Amino acid sequence: MDVRKQHIKRAFTLIELLVVISIIALLVGILLPALGAARRTAQGIVSLSNVRQWGVASSAFTTDHNGVVARDGVDQIRYNLDDDEWWANALPPYVGSEAYIDMDNTPLPGDGGIFVDNSAEAPDQVLEFGGYPTGHPVRQTSFFCYVPNSRLAEQLELEALQRGVSLSASDPSTWPRINESQIRNTTRTVYMLEKRTIETEVDAADPFFKNNNGLNRAKANWKRVAARHRNGGHYLFADGHGEHVDYEIATTNKQGTREPNQADGDWNTETLIWNPLGPARD
Repeated sequence: MDVRKQHIKRAFTLIELLVVISIIALLVGILLPALGAARRTAQGIVSLSNVRQWGVASSAFTTDHNGVVARDGVDQIRYNLDDDEWWANALPPYVGSEAYIDMDNTPLPGDGGIFVDNSAEAPDQVLEFGGYPTGHPVRQTSFFCYVPNSRLAEQLELEALQRGVSLSASDPSTWPRINESQIRNTTRTVYMLEKRTIETEVDAADPFFKNNNGLNRAKANWKRVAARHRNGGHYLFADGHGEHVDYEIATTNKQGTREPNQADGDWNTETLIWNPLGPARD
């Protein structure tokens, strides 16, 4: 026997290598979408869990305050931060979190906690400065993914103005709050919602894209709802349950259009009620 033949090692041929590489590429192509889908599902579960935490906190607060909901606050956040009954200060302690004014740092996506959705994106200016500037000496920045429905007490506000009550833009305590006993359809009335955090969550051609200039606010309605979870976001309803709502459903009015400036358009629908005491107008 030729001893040299015993030491010859058979190598892969070029064709065999190409076949192996093709199989690996095929497997990667099959597995990556599945892994991506699993990751998005997990992110959605975490986000919905956050919404449910806000539901627990909201229920406990209203129980302690004879049914009155926490204040959603005025538009400029700096005036809310010293208010103990502003939602971001009042609700978190009920679920073991700190009041917003007491937090060392502004929570951003990736930090965890109930204020942010870790799958959300933040604008470059937010990442650079650690949040949106508030003008407050202590809590100098803010950033929210979950916020209250800004139209929940809209009818009460209109009635207060009609009576000549002065609603101060810098004093949250002057604004009326709704009592949960005034909400008839609790399963459909929006308490809190997941807010859009960057412009590109929706297409530039979307009729609500132009409303992106208010993404720094700490309350919102159908104009700035999220679209990052399966083309939608998670909502907390007045009965305490949370669920996913499709973006287009949330932004379609009772008349069946998505035109923000439609005359007499009403965004109270069979799916979502924004103003439980009257129509939800633009």
